[in-house]
Amino acid sequence: MSNVFFGVYLFVNRENPNSQVMIAWLTASVVEVIGILLVIARSLFPVKNGNGQGSS
Repeated sequence: MSNVFFGVYLFVNRENPNSQVMIAWLTASVVEVIGILLVIARSLFPVKNGNGQGSS
């Protein structure tokens, strides 16, 4: 979703985009990818509690 807003921002400010906005977008993209990987990893490898049952 942040990519859509960043694309609009770049379209509006074609000549001189602010570097702080670009850094914020890149950081948000990295956090988004890490979050997606964590969700996938937790669904593939569920954590078991003490009685041998899954966390769900």
